[in-house]
Amino acid sequence: MNADGLIMAIGDVFVLARSLPLLTMQAWHYLTPGFLKEPEPAIMSDTLASMAASVAASIQPLAGLMALKTISRHPKTAGQSVRIYWFRREEPLEVPWAGNPDKPMAENTVIPSLAPRRSFERWIEVKRGVSRPWTNEDRMYCARFRNALLRCL
Repeated sequence: MNADGLIMAIGDVFVLARSLPLLTMQAWHYLTPGFLKEPEPAIMSDTLASMAASVAASIQPLAGLMALKTISRHPKTAGQSVRIYWFRREEPLEVPWAGNPDKPMAENTVIPSLAPRRSFERWIEVKRGVSRPWTNEDRMYCARFRNALLRCL
């Protein structure tokens, strides 16, 4: 999987892997209970700050998250949650538009009416706080990884 960082957690013990920027404890404490409450065994987002708005500043420059969870059946960790989080860094997204929506419309008539823009000059909107989108291959990898994990635990 193409990710910038990884956290594996069993219960309250976690291991950081790859080149992950420092994830503050505030963000970690936010992500864990939120994910454990999720009914789905896996979640994916390319806009992590929208999921964790209260800790958005402490999770920068991370923007994408794919996570899976299960319950351990291994004798030493039985009943504990096993979670794997993959993170992606922010990669500003450029969205091209035909015309700037913030540009004032020129009115030549006395009565305002709907009219097309006078200029369709190319305008680029830059969206921040987003990562590369997770691909279908990434989703399949996550599902296969979870299935393999279930067989091992």
